[in-house]
Amino acid sequence: MRVVAGSARGIPLKAPKGDTVRPTVDRLKETLFNIIQNEIYDRVILDVFAGSGALGIEALSRGASQAHFCEKNRAAMAVIEENLQKTRLTDKAITYFGDFSLGFQKMQMNGSKADLIFLDPPYHQTDLYQQAIELMLDKNILAAGALIVAEAKSDFDFSFLENYDTIKIEKHKRFKTNQYVFGRYQNEK
Repeated sequence: MRVVAGSARGIPLKAPKGDTVRPTVDRLKETLFNIIQNEIYDRVILDVFAGSGALGIEALSRGASQAHFCEKNRAAMAVIEENLQKTRLTDKAITYFGDFSLGFQKMQMNGSKADLIFLDPPYHQTDLYQQAIELMLDKNILAAGALIVAEAKSDFDFSFLENYDTIKIEKHKRFKTNQYVFGRYQNEK
């Protein structure tokens, strides 16, 4: 696993040991970032369930102004911090160790709003997608027009997103083992 493009291009990234984290493989990461390339430059990123931090780090490498990383696994957080140091992107990163709700609360307290959100919880905890989206909306941490990129197993049903008037599904991309859903936040105001 490595940074695919940008200022940290080619730098290898470490992944946490064990099977609690599924790092996005380089080829799939490159495909994803080709799709969202116009959503990155000078934007604020929120990498929820960050794992190795690879998605947020890739966005920083490609010109994002700041990235917030939420991770509750201590070993994974140590890896994120090591990867940020290795890529020399620490000064653009804010890490939140603990449950994602803590990170969202701190972002709300600081007045931070995310333009691009990576939402990739552990596949066996499917309720976390809805919990995270509801809390993002409740805490008002989404910038107007923010793009939520949710990754799940290929058979996961994202139809619950239809219940949100403020999120419009723009794209749905399926691969052999997983899928991405791209939802645009439409500010009510």
